[in-house]
This record gives sequence, structure tokens and C-alpha cells, in this order.
Amino acid sequence: MAWVAIKYKVLHPQQFGALPCRSATDLAATLVHDIEEAWARGLAASMLTLDVKGAFDAVLQGRLIQRLRSQGWPPTVLRWASSFTQDRTAAIRLDGHQSPTFTVPAGLPQGSPVSPILFMLYIEPIFKIGPALARRGRFGYADDICQLVVSKSLEENTAKLQSIVTDLMAWGHREGLTFDLAKTELQHYDKTRKGNNPTCTIHTLEDTVEITPPPPSGATRWLGIWFDQKLNFKAHARTLAGKAKQAAGGIQALANTVRGVKAPLLRQATIACVVSVLCYGAEAWWPGMKRPAQDSSGRQKPISNRASIQLACLDRVLRSALLRVLPVYKTTQTAVLHREAAIPPMELLLNQRRRGLAIRVHKLDTRHPLHLTAGPHAREAFTSTPACSGP
Repeated sequence: MAWVAIKYKVLHPQQFGALPCRSATDLAATLVHDIEEAWARGLAASMLTLDVKGAFDAVLQGRLIQRLRSQGWPPTVLRWASSFTQDRTAAIRLDGHQSPTFTVPAGLPQGSPVSPILFMLYIEPIFKIGPALARRGRFGYADDICQLVVSKSLEENTAKLQSIVTDLMAWGHREGLTFDLAKTELQHYDKTRKGNNPTCTIHTLEDTVEITPPPPSGATRWLGIWFDQKLNFKAHARTLAGKAKQAAGGIQALANTVRGVKAPLLRQATIACVVSVLCYGAEAWWPGMKRPAQDSSGRQKPISNRASIQLACLDRVLRSALLRVLPVYKTTQTAVLHREAAIPPMELLLNQRRRGLAIRVHKLDTRHPLHLTAGPHAREAFTSTPACSGP
């Protein structure tokens, strides 16, 4: 069903989750591209995140079948989906005691591989609400929705967001879905440095909620990536470093030189639990240490991307992790640690992720947002990232 939904354009190109060749980092990279594109046009951008409350539990069986029918699914699929969601029962088991079985009138079963795609088909109309420009800035991963708007001022952005969210909540009220406003977050992206940080007021049937953005030095988390106002991702790097440091501490508990786990197994654990954490989302946030540019005479001269602080933060954690799993002295040189562990430095690991994204872009289907946004020049920029750049 996921493959058919992509091939026959049932789902919006920017609706991700439980779909082939569509990862969370792909969606985050598209979002970063759109924000930077707005900056290049001299505009300000604002992002509002929403969460569908209840997700699987909020799906109504009758409306699901109606939705599938309107999307053009064959009768056999409709009958199967109807049978899948009917006559469901559940029981609560706690401390060895089990409650009597009771019927579950609505919702999709947790843990079923088909539930995510059915839920995405159920909320598919969300990506058709509003004008084309608003739909262009709407991203979704499962039940996480992100709305991006751009204009000449942040005040105009907040007014647009209020109108868009009002339409979304009106649709949700008609469909029996609600958005968890307690998880709603607002983030502005403005390079003019005017210092204003307007709030967004959302009117619901029960109350009026005011969404306050974080301070200019703060960040907003979406899809596991921390987006700050300047898109330098320093907060994201610090968060990854903290998580990886905790994982490295757990691995160190296994590294007893007498009865501990052998170094090759500790290396595998470091790659799986530390390196993977440090590299998370690099496809979206890592720009490389330098980028090509031309000077006044037209000669190529690479300039810095000002990512040395983020790289140093991650490098310190990786060095600490290698010291904990290798039988070496604390004063061992960093280059020796990387050689003995056969784990490259962070810059090489991050550039490898970036190059992997460049390869994937060439293989994606034509409706994938990264394929649409990465034209020939963008693909060339991705591919031109050096495997190892100098200091």
C-alpha cells in the first residue's frame, strides 16, 4: 500500500512516514533548504509544529473506509481494511492480573505494520487544506506536522500561521481529530536582526492559546533535530554530544581490562551507540567545513562555513569514547586513537553522510521533495564536498 500510495500520487510529496525512500532526515533537509532559500530572497521564515493527538487511537473506522474509497482504492482493499478495523478487543494486564476483555470501537492496533500507512491515508486531506503556497510549506512525518511560512516580516508570518492553523483545526473538528496544543512550538528564522520575536495566538472552540517562540538563543526540536534561529545547529550538536557521552559511559562499564568485553566488540558498540548518535541528522544540518566561492578577481577561493565549534564539540565526545574502549593511555594522540579503532574523525564521518545524501538524491523518484529542490547546481554542490578538508 505504501508503494502504491507513492506511485499513484495518493499522498502529498511532503507527507512522510512508513514510506519507502522517505526518511525523517530527508524531510528535515528539505525544510532547511526552504528556510535558506527564503533567506536568499531577503524574506523571513517562521515554523509552527503540530502533533495529532491520539494518532492511531483517533482513527474512526467508518471515516477511514470513506477516505480510502474517495482516494480510489479497489473494493478488495476496502473490504480488507474494514475487516482489519472491526471486532477488535483488548484487555489490560498489570502485575500478573488481567482485566475482562472489552471491545475497542475505534483506532488502529499499535504494532501492526499496516497501521502507519492507514493512518497516513486517514490524515491525507491535511495536506490539501489552504492555498497552494501554504500547502507548499507543509511537512508531515506520521502524526508530526510542520507548517512553514515566509514573508517580509515575522508579524505577517504569525498572521498567516494563525489563519492556517484555524483551518486545520476546523477540519480536525469535523473529522474527530484534535491537535495537541501543549506540544505545539513556534520558531522564527530572520537574518535582519531586528530583535522582534512575535507570538502566535491560536483560537480553539474551548480556549485561546498563545504560542511563544523560544528566545533568540533557543531552539525548537522537530524530528529529533534542534532548529535554532540562525540555523547554525550549535544546540543540536550539544544535544547529540550529551546523548553520545551517556552512551559512551555505558560502554565503558563493559570495558574492564581483566574480565571486560574485548576491544573489537567494544568498537562495534561504539559505532552503533556513539557514532550513530553523533552523526544523526547530518544530512540536514552539516554544511561542511568550507564551501567554494569566488573572490573579486573571479578566482575560486573556499570560505569557511563557521562549523568548527559544532565539529569540535562532537570530536571531543568521540575522542573520549575511544579512550574508554581502547587499552591506551589518556594522553594518546587523537590520530592514533582513530587509527587503532579504525573509526574516522568526525569531519570525515559527517562528510560521508553528506555524500551519501548526494548519491541518494540521484536515485530518488521525481516526486520526492529532495529531488525537486536539488537541481543540477545543488547536486553538484553536494558532490563537491571534499572527503577531507584542511583546518
